[in-house]
Amino acid sequence: MTVSAKIRHMYTLNIGIQQKAMLALMLLGKKPAVELDIFENNSSPDKVLNVLSSIGLCVYATHLPQDRNPNHIATYCVSGSDVNATLLVSVVEIRNRTKEKNTSLLDVTYGALMGYPLSAIEGYITHQTLPDDHYPGILQDDLLVMFKLSKANFVEEMEVILKWRYALDENADYILKDLDNVIVK
Repeated sequence: MTVSAKIRHMYTLNIGIQQKAMLALMLLGKKPAVELDIFENNSSPDKVLNVLSSIGLCVYATHLPQDRNPNHIATYCVSGSDVNATLLVSVVEIRNRTKEKNTSLLDVTYGALMGYPLSAIEGYITHQTLPDDHYPGILQDDLLVMFKLSKANFVEEMEVILKWRYALDENADYILKDLDNVIVK
């Protein structure tokens, strides 16, 4: 099955356009892994598991955090690599059980697995991020902005987001159009 066919098959799931975009970027090799949250109004956890497994992805469930939204019914750690999916499960499990939410090692590992630039991860850990209202106009409401931009390297970090947009535009433009429709609303 081609990457394009895998993306189209995944796209049939009712999981929200932002999560579909993250999965498409992972299938395109732009992100090592994805943490996928399933809510009551989404496709059933079994259907999500079956569809993602059928396109060759490694999918593992995690325990839900105790302080979760009551509509949050499942979390999957997904990757094309068993090693990355397993590592993400460990990070998410530790994060969900740790009272201290800002732990550098977890943040570095999680950010790297999500495909975030190292400079953005470092900015997040050291509290040197650009305030949201200082983001360039093009990124103000962009749902692909999944990480905080650092004060020191925000221009280079913006390039990652623009590369993600380009990858979607070239390979799954229907996902990018759906994302932009959400942004406009």
